Amino acid sequence: MRSSALALFGLVTACGVAATPPPVAPVDLPAARPAASASAAPVVPDGYVHFAHVAPKPGVRYRVDTAAGSRYDELQGEFAGATYHADYTATLLEVSGDAPTKLEASFHESVRRVLGAEEYNEKPTGLKGRTIVVQAPGKVDAKDGAPLTADQTSHALYVFGDLGLRSRTSAALPDAPVKIGASVDPFAEAVVRSLNAVSWTPVRTSAVVTALRDGVATIALDLEASTASGMHLDAKGTAEVIAQSRVVRALVLEGTFRGPPPDRAPGKWDLVRRVAVDPTE
Repeated sequence: MRSSALALFGLVTACGVAATPPPVAPVDLPAARPAASASAAPVVPDGYVHFAHVAPKPGVRYRVDTAAGSRYDELQGEFAGATYHADYTATLLEVSGDAPTKLEASFHESVRRVLGAEEYNEKPTGLKGRTIVVQAPGKVDAKDGAPLTADQTSHALYVFGDLGLRSRTSAALPDAPVKIGASVDPFAEAVVRSLNAVSWTPVRTSAVVTALRDGVATIALDLEASTASGMHLDAKGTAEVIAQSRVVRALVLEGTFRGPPPDRAPGKWDLVRRVAVDPTE
C-alpha cells in the first residue's frame, strides 16, 4: 500500500519524494502594488475589466496560506487520505525584468498529515519557524546560517519552483480589457501549470470572468489534468484576481482524482490558497 500512499500523499503535499508531486504549490509570486500616479491604464468601458501589468520590485511583501486535502472514498489498506498546510510570509529581494529572482521567506506553518483508518499521522516538513533565503536557480540557505536538511531544501525549492520566471497566471491574462462573461482560457491552463509545472498536463481547461467588484475580478475555473503516471484530476472552483496588479488573492478548488492504476477507487480533493500583499501581520 506504500505506492497508493505516495500517490495520494503527492497529490496534496510538497514532500519532494512523492510519486506524483502535489498540486498545492508553487504560488505565483505577486508583483508590486501599482503606483498611485499610474495614468497609462486604458479607458475601460462599463462591463469590462482591465488586468494591469505591474512588474515586481524588491521590497514587496506577501503572505501565502495554503490548505489542501484529499481522501479516498474507500479505505486503501491502512491509508485513507492526506492533508497539507503551509503558511509563510515572503519578501522579494531581487528581480530581473518581470521575474523575481531572490526572496526571503519565514514559515509560520508547514506540515503534512497522513490519515490512516482512524487518525492522522503528522509529518512536519521542518520549515516551521525557519526563515530561508531562496535564489534562482535552485539555491536555498537558512537566514540564521544553520544547515537545512535535504527534505527542507527540496520542499523549499518545490514551493518556490517558479522563482526566476514571470508569474504564469499574470502572463496568461490579456492586456486588453475583458468583457464580463468572456473566456480567458489560458488563465485556467496557467493555474494547472502553477499547481505543478512538471507533473500536471492540462487535458481540458476553461476560465470565465464572471464578476468585478471593488477592483477584484472573479474567474470561474473548470480544470481537467493528468500525469504521465496515470493520475487524473477533475476540479472546479474560482480565482479572485486583483485587477490593478494581477495578483491571485484567492484560489479555491475542489474535485475528484483517480488512478493510478485506473481501477483504483476514486477520491476527493480540495485546495484553498489565499495571498495577502503587504500583510499587516
